[in-house]
Amino acid sequence: MTDREGELARLRERVDELEREGRTARSNEALLRSVLENAPDFILRVTIDGTLLFLNRFVPGLTAEAAIGRSVLDFVAPESREVVLRTLEHVARTGEPGTYECKALGPHGSMADYHTTVGPIKEGDRVVALALIGRDVGAQKAIERALRESDEKLRLAIGATGIGVWSWDLKADVVSWDESLCRIFGVTCAPASFDEFLALMHPDDRARVGAHVQRSAETGVYPDLEHRIVRPDGETRWLLGKASYVRDASGALVLLVGGTFDITDRKRLEEQLRHSQKMEAIGQLSAGIAHNFNNMLAVIVPSIEVAAARGDAATADVLAGASDAAMRAAAIVRELMLVSGKSRTADRKPVAIEAVVERTVRMCQTTFDPSITVDLRVAAEPPLVVADEGQIGQALLNILINSRDAVRDAPEARPRAIRVRVEGSQHHVVVRVEDDGCGMDEETRRRVFEPFFTTKGVGRGTGLGLATTYAIVTDHGGAIECASTLGVGTTFTLTFPAAPAVERHHERASTAPGVAGGNERVLIVDDEALVRATVARTLRGAGYEVLEAADGEAALRVLFAEGHAIDLVLLDESMPALSGRGVLEGMRARRVEVPVIGWTAHVGLMEGTRAVLNKPVTSATLLRTVRQVLDS
Repeated sequence: MTDREGELARLRERVDELEREGRTARSNEALLRSVLENAPDFILRVTIDGTLLFLNRFVPGLTAEAAIGRSVLDFVAPESREVVLRTLEHVARTGEPGTYECKALGPHGSMADYHTTVGPIKEGDRVVALALIGRDVGAQKAIERALRESDEKLRLAIGATGIGVWSWDLKADVVSWDESLCRIFGVTCAPASFDEFLALMHPDDRARVGAHVQRSAETGVYPDLEHRIVRPDGETRWLLGKASYVRDASGALVLLVGGTFDITDRKRLEEQLRHSQKMEAIGQLSAGIAHNFNNMLAVIVPSIEVAAARGDAATADVLAGASDAAMRAAAIVRELMLVSGKSRTADRKPVAIEAVVERTVRMCQTTFDPSITVDLRVAAEPPLVVADEGQIGQALLNILINSRDAVRDAPEARPRAIRVRVEGSQHHVVVRVEDDGCGMDEETRRRVFEPFFTTKGVGRGTGLGLATTYAIVTDHGGAIECASTLGVGTTFTLTFPAAPAVERHHERASTAPGVAGGNERVLIVDDEALVRATVARTLRGAGYEVLEAADGEAALRVLFAEGHAIDLVLLDESMPALSGRGVLEGMRARRVEVPVIGWTAHVGLMEGTRAVLNKPVTSATLLRTVRQVLDS
């Protein structure tokens, strides 16, 4: 081959090479054009001052002629222009890429959110232009906003329910808690392991909680669990746990996720409900016992008086003791009715507080541990107080029970004494209860009248006793204060406003009527034949004409019958078929204007009566009340 032929061969090879490179360049150009035309992002070439030189595609309504040669800032929202300009200047100056987020003209002709990457285009070491790649992140931001809103709603919902959220990695034995659960347990961080978690349980519940978790791990089902915890400050709380297991691809249990509620208040309410139901049952039983017991005493007391009046002095002395015992038995029944909540005192009236205090203290002296002394001292006769005797007795009883628990929990070497003092002035009556119990710290003392606050474990107290006392005293226009020193004792001071000047009536038991009788006609209505006979004998002995009715319906027949001019009705409250209240309603319906004395074996008042006699009563009290009502 000659030199010329060799040169031609080389030229042909070069031409073939150039043709291949041309085909590759055209292929790459087609690829680049396809990428630019179909890329989801906007790709721009701009000068270093932001003038648009190239845009891979245009939004509807915008042409190349209208866009090329304009500043990119013309297509950016005013509030975003500063960050765009600052980023372009930085990349042009440093030659390093940068990013910014802005609002710019979107594909639908409105402003959209863009995340833009800015890269330098160089000739040698000099930046001659900038490449911008803008990605529409509106949908992503919408998702992020929705997630944030969802998280916030979940956070608010969890916060509103008071639930604490937790998880337990079974393989790593790692426990995770949120802040709410830490607050419930009274700790600053989650326990490091399941064993540390069990250590927070109440000692009596620890084994049960461990067994519950073990059984759930065997079955893959975690039933709801109620249990107690002991917080670092010593407070016991009730919790309810709900949880579910998470399995891996092989079906193995790997995670336990759940929530915990503090249900202490609910438990206390349940305990209070049980207590109320128990007291209601006791009250119903007491009411039945009191009715029958007082009916028997209503026969016994007058009969003793008659026997005493007819016997010799020695016999009268013996019967006086029997009469006193019967009246004290009646007083015990009344106290039981007051404590059980079955007193139906409808209206407040002037009462001697010291008498209420004495009854309540006497009951406590009878029922408290004999090693606890309850001493009562009453100053010179204090003024009366307008009050509901049952409520005042309950308020004082709550305090005395609190004092009993305090001295019982004090060290054995300390005196186990409670002192009750009643003092009066012209304007106030003060009842003070002091104990030598364990006392309280200042934080406990400040919260002692809060509903449901108690330092006792569930089952020993509802946290409502002192709160109820506070409500009763303040409702009576009074005030209550608590002073206490930890390890020394506590003093409760109750102050009540004195009633307007009211004459005190001192009643003393008597074995003889000693009051004037009369000749009026009295209707006795009582379903107990012995009671009717005893009362009738007393009234007839004082000169009254007596009619009898064995039930309410018979009483109305007598009252409605012509020719029976009744001057007074002595009406029993509790009778079968038609009660005393039913008789009163029937009298009102027929406009029978006859004065009525309520005659009841319960403690309380009967609306529509001129007076109420609580069985049993002495003959003197019966005759005096009858005379007073007739004369009025």
